[in-house]
Amino acid sequence: REFCYDGEETITRAILIIENVQKDYNIKSNKDKLIRPIKLMLLDHAMPRKNGIEVVEAIRKFIKSLNEKHTTFVTIVEPSFVFLTAYASKAFKQHLQTIKV
Repeated sequence: REFCYDGEETITRAILIIENVQKDYNIKSNKDKLIRPIKLMLLDHAMPRKNGIEVVEAIRKFIKSLNEKHTTFVTIVEPSFVFLTAYASKAFKQHLQTIKV
């Protein structure tokens, strides 16, 4: 379990976790495998330095780049993203649906 104080720290820690788990699986396995290093990310829209939407976009971009390399036996599955926020307007909820969160 990890707790981060802002969006940039969240992205940095998530990338480290994903990279470490991917390396560990590649060392132990030579079979194709789907893994989800981070099961769930609880986010707020109004996080300092990077908001929750920017965190989702950065994590998805990183996972996509790893999976497109095809240099490992591991395919990373993105975490489930959940927003807990005071900004739960109808427009914000619709935006989350648009980006499939």
